[in-house]
Amino acid sequence: MTYIRYFLFIIFLNFILLISINSSIAQQGNGSVKGYVIDNEANEPIESAAVSLYSNKDSSLVKGMETDNKGEFILTDVPFGSYYLEVNMVGYNTAIVKGLMLNPNNKEINLETITLKSGITETEEILVEGEKSFIEFHPDKRVFNVGQELTTKTGTATDVLSEIPSVTVDSDGNVSLRGSENVKILIDGRPFGLDGSNRSEILKQIPASEIESIELITNPSAKYNPEGTSGIINIVLKKNKEQGYNGNLSLNLGTGDKYTGSANINLKNSRFNLFANYNYRLRNSDRSSSHFRENFSNNSISFTEQVETGNSRRNSHLLKAGLEYSINDKNTIGISSVYSDRSRKRFENSETKELDSFNNIVTQYLRNNDEDEDGYHLDFSLTYASKFKKPKQLLTGEVSYSRSSENENLISRQTDIVPTNTTPEKDNDYEKDITNDINIQLDYVHPFSKDSKLETGFRSIFRNSDNDFRTEYYDYIQNKFITDTNRTNQFIYSELINAFYGSYTGSISNFGYQLGIRLEHTNTDGELVTTNEAFNDNYLSVFPRASISHKLGTSQELQVSYSRRINRPRLRFLNPFPNSSDPLNIRKGNPQLKPEFIDSYELSYLHYFNSSVVTP
Repeated sequence: MTYIRYFLFIIFLNFILLISINSSIAQQGNGSVKGYVIDNEANEPIESAAVSLYSNKDSSLVKGMETDNKGEFILTDVPFGSYYLEVNMVGYNTAIVKGLMLNPNNKEINLETITLKSGITETEEILVEGEKSFIEFHPDKRVFNVGQELTTKTGTATDVLSEIPSVTVDSDGNVSLRGSENVKILIDGRPFGLDGSNRSEILKQIPASEIESIELITNPSAKYNPEGTSGIINIVLKKNKEQGYNGNLSLNLGTGDKYTGSANINLKNSRFNLFANYNYRLRNSDRSSSHFRENFSNNSISFTEQVETGNSRRNSHLLKAGLEYSINDKNTIGISSVYSDRSRKRFENSETKELDSFNNIVTQYLRNNDEDEDGYHLDFSLTYASKFKKPKQLLTGEVSYSRSSENENLISRQTDIVPTNTTPEKDNDYEKDITNDINIQLDYVHPFSKDSKLETGFRSIFRNSDNDFRTEYYDYIQNKFITDTNRTNQFIYSELINAFYGSYTGSISNFGYQLGIRLEHTNTDGELVTTNEAFNDNYLSVFPRASISHKLGTSQELQVSYSRRINRPRLRFLNPFPNSSDPLNIRKGNPQLKPEFIDSYELSYLHYFNSSVVTP
């Protein structure tokens, strides 16, 4: 109990210190918001339109006025903070402008032209780009707007993620959220082939300049796939919203023989949006490592030392293209595709020594590994969105297909020093991984009021993976390479997941809440072709989710949430065939592994200041 009290006391001191620091840096000041309101058809100014500015914290009215005979308005002496603007006029639709942020670095917001449509009673939301704060808090996620950060000018998605609080990226590109690598990573809400072993390589292919924001979803709602014990990281890419012809070209050079380049083109009008992007990346790097192992066996002690040096050359291309077409004001259809290919050449030298308890060399050998790796990823999707007369009532659907392929050839040559050997090992390893994914999803949102809505939907995921591994050894008698059947195998694994979910969001007085449930049925089939072994499993899973928040005045909020999650074993954890490409580190999977279920509880406190937010 003493340690627990000490731990809680330390947390409390850090919490008080964090609040006091942020209170001291909260800056006071005022800014202004101005704009121009016109009629959509006549292209003429609208006089006497009601303009109201509301606080994002509690939706309270901060400033208000009417447009003059030129359709202009200017709201002055507005305290620094986050706002949204509402423009009303009888006989026209209502326009809500979101993303307004006033601070010492952005004291004046010029909205330029706001267009209203006559004879329409709908509400149209307008998001102001470039005015968003770096961090935004939502009931189920935190959003980091990284579009203007320096890292996004020349780096990759890996570089951007390494700058996000509670996200870490190690030297090999492995991403962790709150200390766990078991995190689901999405791009624009979709897997994009990031479930496989080559996730780090795909992230390094995505230019940071294409990223708009990073969403951290640590306790996801029932709408989201429950995979990933520590939560979800969603990478949101930029969308070009300017009409007409747009394009740009960028080239970057880096020390250590690193080069990147990109070209983007976009054609957009009121009905369709056609876009294409191309990115290229070349990176050279050197590496070194050392390993020391102390072995206890047969009542004796021995040691193993390994020293490795090497270099690699990575080359990648990424091409995106798509078309969005508005059938009418209510229905939109989209088609998009992404193709990426990558190659890597890596050379590695290693020296291994095995010593006895007196540090005498028992075995010493050199090993050279020459590795060629290449692969591609193809993603194709068809989307549909339908709006209703009621604002925020929405039906969306998506059908997508993705295919990933990776080839790896490893040539290993060994030179035995102690004892000498005239027939040293010569091995060739060939590995090919192919994964196909089909995703069908349908989502519906039905709002009952400003603060209440029902979300429901269906999702079906089919995934098939084929891992083919073959090893050859050199036979000095026959003077040729022969397939080693003891180290050759093919493992095929398929997974079908059907899911239904429902979620309700509402509020009572100063309390907001969300209740949801997700049902999933999973069927898996595995086949070890080499030994003619088959494995299968099927199970039903229930994932409840609940959250409640309480506003403590106008500047503070307390949130409590719970969700159930799942961690399904990956392919390399299931493949039962021993992988002994490294004789000192043999890896073997277990096809009988069951999924792991996790109950996640989260308590958070929000305190809004004029220009900062504290959230322990």
